Amino acid sequence: MEKWRNLLAEMLADPAGSQILYELVSPNGSKTATDSAVVVRTPRKLTKKAKIEAAVLRVSETFSQPFGSHELVDLLKKENFNFSRDPMIETGSALRRLIRDTRIRVVREKSGRIGRLYERVLP
Repeated sequence: MEKWRNLLAEMLADPAGSQILYELVSPNGSKTATDSAVVVRTPRKLTKKAKIEAAVLRVSETFSQPFGSHELVDLLKKENFNFSRDPMIETGSALRRLIRDTRIRVVREKSGRIGRLYERVLP
């Protein structure tokens, strides 16, 4: 790293070297670096999938013990989460994606009428 600093300092000290550096930094060599405009990017909106996954992760932090999907949906409804379709289907899809990404794990598999139990995986 020190070698690079020394090399850049030598290039900036030399008029021809500093011109080369400014042309490399400027877009297409047509403008100087000081003339370039700053582009402000607006943050992208979250997709529906990302919103429900973030909400599921946020609500899952409140559980101290393993939780079921019905308990999760109830808490999301209490928070007035805006579901675009059936809450159980959306929550189940989000849980499947989060299990695949290993952010939530299954504690107990489904057996008969008893549903799965989940818990959040700590980062």
